[in-house]
Amino acid sequence: MKIKKITIKGFRGFNKEQSIDFDPRLTLIYAPNSYGKTSISEAFEWLLYGATSKLESADAKDEYKGSYRNLHLPATETAFVSLIVHTGGGEQELLGKLIGEDIERSFDKRVVSHWPFSSEMCDSPKPFVLQHALKNLLLVEPKDRFQAFAKLLGLKDLDDILTNVVKLCTKPEAKIPQEIDKLIRDIEALEKRLEAQESLASINKEYKKGLSNIQNTYDAIIKECLKRVGTESPIKSILPRLINIRDDTISKIFSHSVSIADYAGNEKQYVEDEVDFFLSFAGEEFILKFNKIISLSTLTKLAELANFYDLGMKIIAEHPGKCPFCGRNIDESI
Repeated sequence: MKIKKITIKGFRGFNKEQSIDFDPRLTLIYAPNSYGKTSISEAFEWLLYGATSKLESADAKDEYKGSYRNLHLPATETAFVSLIVHTGGGEQELLGKLIGEDIERSFDKRVVSHWPFSSEMCDSPKPFVLQHALKNLLLVEPKDRFQAFAKLLGLKDLDDILTNVVKLCTKPEAKIPQEIDKLIRDIEALEKRLEAQESLASINKEYKKGLSNIQNTYDAIIKECLKRVGTESPIKSILPRLINIRDDTISKIFSHSVSIADYAGNEKQYVEDEVDFFLSFAGEEFILKFNKIISLSTLTKLAELANFYDLGMKIIAEHPGKCPFCGRNIDESI
């Protein structure tokens, strides 16, 4: 797909309708400041993506509200951006009308919710480097500048891969998938159980020899299981029989079910009343009273220090050469 022409009306710096034809190979647009270069770039960005990165990266939601529409465009007229493109199927028009703060898209005069190639655009970085992006690049922290460059040039995914590889080499636990982390913890728990039970020492001994000894470990497990279920038992019946043995053993100690009853109506009401009381007690009124107590305590301490200081001044007036409290000799500098 190649761009043939863009037409802008009432969008950003363009009041009257303006069209720009594009060369099949390269088009260079140059002009002094405030002649609409940025407006052309933002027209492309808005038409293709429905919003400009300037608005998306704004600190406040309403910071640039209403900035798409040119202030001099008559209220009865509609601001729009049109793009004529050439594809294998001929020329097609992408039209975006500014309706309030939103975009109404039309593809070859048919209103659409999204462009036919939207999914392909999502997989690619935005091909725009605008003034605010360069400004943000200069203001970003030095340690974050490489990531800012990568994002600006559409290399964020590549930077993420690099970051993850580094973390995998330096802090592998931070990037281990949840399923693998659970498997590791299960294996660690199994190892602790093997070490804690003397009857499983033969299995633990083979297991400690590593993956290359896995067949011997398996044989040791089967041998230990057969001791409990009988040496003539088929392999497939070992696990069900072990489960039955476990359940029979447990039933000799405890054979009842456990259930936790829900709160009764009066118990629920009591809990709710307690919660409401606590929330009301720890509300704004309590905080204000607590602050007053702290202020009063501070003022009291300051008053005591002031009285202590006044008493010292009275005593030192009578005996200028000695500290009124410890009796140490003091000179003019002290």
